[in-house]
Amino acid sequence: MLKRAEDRLNQTYTAAVVSIPEGTMPAAVWAGAWSRATAERMGRMLLTSAQLGVLLLAMHAFQLEKASGILKLTPLIFGGFLVHAALPLAYRAPFFLVLSFAAFGVVLGVLQAILLIAIGLALIGVCHLPIALRWRILVLAAMGAGLIALRGAWLPWALPWGQGQWAGRVLPVLGSMFMFRLVIYLYDLRHEKGREKGRVSIWRRLSYFFLLPNVCFLLFPVIDYRTYQRTYYDGDPLEIYQQGVLRIFRGLTHILLYRVVYYYLVPAPWAVTDLGSVVLFVVSAWLLFLRVSGVFHLVVGVLGLFGFNLPKPQHLYFLASSPNDLWPRASLYWKDFMMKVFYYPTFKPLQRRWGLTRALVVATLVVFVATWLLHSYQWFWVLGAFPFGGTDAGFWTIFAALVLANSLWELKRGKRRSLTQRATWSASEALTHASKVLGMFLLISLMWSWWSTRDTGRWLSILAKGGDSAFGAYAMLGLGIAGILTAGVAIQYALTRGWRFGMVDDGPAGLGGSSYRRSATVTSLGGLLLLGASQPQVQQLAGGPAGGFVASLQSERLNQQDAERQLRGYYETLLETDVPTSALSAQAQPPAQTTPSTARSDRRPLAQTDAVRYTGDALLYELKPSYELMFKRRLLRTNEWGMRDKAYTLAKPPGTYRIALLGGSISMGMGLGGEETYESLVEERLNREHAGGPNAQYEILNFAVGGYGLVQHVLVAERKIFRFEPDVVLYAAHSGEYLRTLDVLGRVIQRGAELPPFLRDLVRRAGIEPGMASGEVRRRLGSDPFPREIGKWGYRQIVEASRRNGAIPAWVFVPQSHNGIQPPETIEYMSAMASEAGFVVLNLGDAFDGQSTEEISVARGDYHPNALGNRLLADRLYEELRAHDGVLKLGLTGTGNRR
Repeated sequence: MLKRAEDRLNQTYTAAVVSIPEGTMPAAVWAGAWSRATAERMGRMLLTSAQLGVLLLAMHAFQLEKASGILKLTPLIFGGFLVHAALPLAYRAPFFLVLSFAAFGVVLGVLQAILLIAIGLALIGVCHLPIALRWRILVLAAMGAGLIALRGAWLPWALPWGQGQWAGRVLPVLGSMFMFRLVIYLYDLRHEKGREKGRVSIWRRLSYFFLLPNVCFLLFPVIDYRTYQRTYYDGDPLEIYQQGVLRIFRGLTHILLYRVVYYYLVPAPWAVTDLGSVVLFVVSAWLLFLRVSGVFHLVVGVLGLFGFNLPKPQHLYFLASSPNDLWPRASLYWKDFMMKVFYYPTFKPLQRRWGLTRALVVATLVVFVATWLLHSYQWFWVLGAFPFGGTDAGFWTIFAALVLANSLWELKRGKRRSLTQRATWSASEALTHASKVLGMFLLISLMWSWWSTRDTGRWLSILAKGGDSAFGAYAMLGLGIAGILTAGVAIQYALTRGWRFGMVDDGPAGLGGSSYRRSATVTSLGGLLLLGASQPQVQQLAGGPAGGFVASLQSERLNQQDAERQLRGYYETLLETDVPTSALSAQAQPPAQTTPSTARSDRRPLAQTDAVRYTGDALLYELKPSYELMFKRRLLRTNEWGMRDKAYTLAKPPGTYRIALLGGSISMGMGLGGEETYESLVEERLNREHAGGPNAQYEILNFAVGGYGLVQHVLVAERKIFRFEPDVVLYAAHSGEYLRTLDVLGRVIQRGAELPPFLRDLVRRAGIEPGMASGEVRRRLGSDPFPREIGKWGYRQIVEASRRNGAIPAWVFVPQSHNGIQPPETIEYMSAMASEAGFVVLNLGDAFDGQSTEEISVARGDYHPNALGNRLLADRLYEELRAHDGVLKLGLTGTGNRR
């Protein structure tokens, strides 16, 4: 086989001259023809390399999938590709394996890479033990059970390893590499014939598991072992390389389109108020699949650079016309895995016993039950917990029923050819096909929006908003559907007349110079366009909205909806599907020693830990006094007054200037040590530079609690802080406060807690009734004029309480670490309201200017400011305090000690 593949490397070299007998032309002419063919191939190789370089630069310019760690590997991928292509064929497989090992070291670190490789080699070795297959399976099951126990933090004695080197870094990657491929490998080993065993080298067997991009992408295509080996250099190498580059380009464009949808089209559930926003909510949910498609194309494209001519991972999945058509289009590799391992082994024996129909029904149900369970198993390796839920079960049950009904229908009526295969044109059939495509798109969008919402009641309440629209909205929707169907019919007509709507095909590479030229043209122009658009000078020339739009796509960030969810604790339980494999990045914090209870608390929001006690009223909960807990791998310690702060006396010591800080999770220092919070740093600096001046000392008492909203801050101000005789009440706000306050107030209302008179009246005016769905409560609270009324009431309550108790009310805007989610108009709106209420207004909005999100965030997906972010906040707050020294009467001006 190696000889056959090596011959293919030279087949195009001689394509121009082999048809001419050597003796019929002079040797010089023969040599010239050979030189021209060689020069042409060298030119193609240089062009492919240049395209790859441009695309990798564009990846960096747009920071595509930066958190995965793939950008760290781009020099390795580019240099490795050039070296790999230049090596003799026999040395390429070993080189690719070594290159993959090097990539593991770059992303994970050397020690973690060694652990990963060692465990992986042990698992592969068991597959080849000279014992019966059932015993090999038993040994692998025992090893797997041990690894699962470590990943789930179920072994107390192993928790320091399980929560540090293992669960956080090695085990998620190991699981992604082996959880499915090991099953396929064992299956194919069992059916591998003697000749096949000798054809595949050990290097190619090992590389099947240790694939270079897998260390970055835990959600990885389930590549079939036989396909992986069969497609290795099964065509002209230059065509395979070019097809790999084309797939990388497709992947990048899909990821950029995903960003457009995610940043600009996905509406927050509480912002869905009419038919148009309902349609956008439903459709955008399915469009987010572009990210999965983009990553899979990127992965398969990178493997193509090293000779693996794999099938396309997805194909026009938005144009599926039936459930059976959708599955192979959206997830070809997974479909092949399910058919190979579950469907056919179930179907064939049952067909002989029960007949075709019964066998088909049972085998289909087995496939979808396995799909549901294996998806939960897959997320276990990523998240460390099994995300079983009713929504997951419901989604896969409905999808299984649709596929089964479609299969029985096709079995009964016979599968008909698609319209594009017909030689004759039929307008009615074209309209039928277009209707099927649109109907399937809307159906899967509806299901995907439900699955994504994960709350059936909330989802139904969102869809019900469509009923609030006038007739004109439904008329516009009808016209839009008619327009789409008309376009679908026109496109099908054009296809029957020989029109092409795709310049290139991203199927496995084959011979043919024209396909290479088309692919190289599209990829070259597209890559240059992306790279050019990423340049600030080009964006300035484009000007205005266009330049700003492109610039906004050059960073990875949460949209407004998810940013607010994250800050109120939703993402503390489960953020997307990502794990910090790139802390796998430089931002990783050293793991703390944990106990079983603290390991679990790392995955829970603050309100679900033992650090709080529930109050049974509108405060909801408060921190327990004198309590310690390892939370997010940091010690969370409270003093005797229930503050996340050091010890203070109740009575204010003589000559002391006291500031009482109100705030949420950012001010509490979520994910930090107590001495790393910005309020602790400011207090230390005030005492270092100004103690002994007009004031003997300065104290900042931290009353901040993660998850609190404005209502809770009002109650804390009224009940707790004035016993400590503060000179200033400092209210820390951020751009998430508006929605967080509505969310927390909604929970208070649903629990039936007693509300202040003003809020009771507001609830009555909003038409909120007991038992109303949470989404509806939030929508009513968020409609005009209630949000502004709540804000003005809360601010006024804190200001008036401060003045009654002889304290100066101050308000400070504290930015979030994630860029792009605190628009200036929000800051201006909030600060104007604070000033109108009587606060002294301070603004730290520029504290993070010039810093990337990754540099100042606690972790991937947790955008609370880290230690560096808090130092920047502390420096900026100190400057603001000095600037407002006159009104706050801090005694700072002119009293600083020079060092």
